[in-house]
Amino acid sequence: MDLEKFKGLLESEHEWPGAYTFKFVVPQADLPTLSSLFPDAAPQLRPSSGGKYVGATYTMTMGGSDAVLAIYDQAAKIKGIIAL
Repeated sequence: MDLEKFKGLLESEHEWPGAYTFKFVVPQADLPTLSSLFPDAAPQLRPSSGGKYVGATYTMTMGGSDAVLAIYDQAAKIKGIIAL
């Protein structure tokens, strides 16, 4: 998705500051790296049937769309991650 389009959608669909839910599928070994992006959030975790991957949901109060995009930018650096 185009970043400007996504930012516009975030601006039109959310009130800031406000709660935002992030969902990812990440290799199990990289879960600590992902969790470090959300130091104040307790994740909801769902391991894959094979145990190689984990679904992780984090809800945090975010200050605005730029803060949300910054999290996605950092998460994208994790090899094998899928943002949902």
